[in-house]
Amino acid sequence: MDGFIQVIVAQDAADFWQTVAILAVGTGVGFWFWRRSLAGARAIEDVATSLVRSAAQGYTELCGRQLPAEAAALAAPLTGRPCTWWHYHIERKETRRTSKGRTRTTWVTVEKETSPHFIRFEDHTGHVLVNPHGADVVANVNTVWYGNSRRPTGGPTGSGFSRLFGRYRYTERIMRPGEPMYAIGHFETRTGEFGAAEQRGQIGEQLKEWKSDRQALAERFDADGDGQVDMGEWEGARAEAERVVAGRAAEAAQEPAVNLLLEPPDGRPFILSPKSQEELASHYRRRSVLWLTLFVVCGALLGTVFTARLAGG
Repeated sequence: MDGFIQVIVAQDAADFWQTVAILAVGTGVGFWFWRRSLAGARAIEDVATSLVRSAAQGYTELCGRQLPAEAAALAAPLTGRPCTWWHYHIERKETRRTSKGRTRTTWVTVEKETSPHFIRFEDHTGHVLVNPHGADVVANVNTVWYGNSRRPTGGPTGSGFSRLFGRYRYTERIMRPGEPMYAIGHFETRTGEFGAAEQRGQIGEQLKEWKSDRQALAERFDADGDGQVDMGEWEGARAEAERVVAGRAAEAAQEPAVNLLLEPPDGRPFILSPKSQEELASHYRRRSVLWLTLFVVCGALLGTVFTARLAGG
């Protein structure tokens, strides 16, 4: 370790500060992900599981099974496998020579995307539409394979040689219909009813829409025919807008209530997975240890190289 420190300290100024920047980033990233992983483990262990029928509004944990929100299952973009959620990542292998004449191979991301589609969660008491945006999805199907075209021409096939000679690396993660589902996030029941603030907003928008076409506005509300909508006539327009919005509100009130699970607005963990609570808690605990190790090691190295550099003048 002392030899490694001395190598860093002996670098020229540009290389030294680049190393310091890398260690600083490692320290910050390790700390942030350690906190997030630990918060995930504690949420899984501490929050009581609810049933859909009796779930309270707010931060809620649910256990049931997952299905597509639409009639048909989604198809994973790279393999076409049926799923309820997908994420894919395509990387290209790039080889270059460093300033010291060494060959360095890196994988550069060229494309990645995550499913934006809702997932239907259900238990024996009801169902919820889950919006996966912002969720930490711990999938149990994670496939990695290699090829020589930007998009794979077939499914995940090939021998170990493809890893050596493939120019592209494909990663696909999915959750499948009918699998169990653990979910923790912000539970919210939305009805079609308009609140007072929403009704006022819609009345204002309706009046704004009518006002944008002054000729049509005058034709509709100019009672005395002087070509202008005066204050009294404008009050009539407002009363008409109130009647229009009240009609919309009456129609909306007939719509059934919808249960949603969303990313918590307060930053608490939002987790979706087919794994059990015990598996997930263990997963987040292990992850927190790894990130804590990165934080401690990078932080210690950062302090040590700074001290050694200052001591060396």
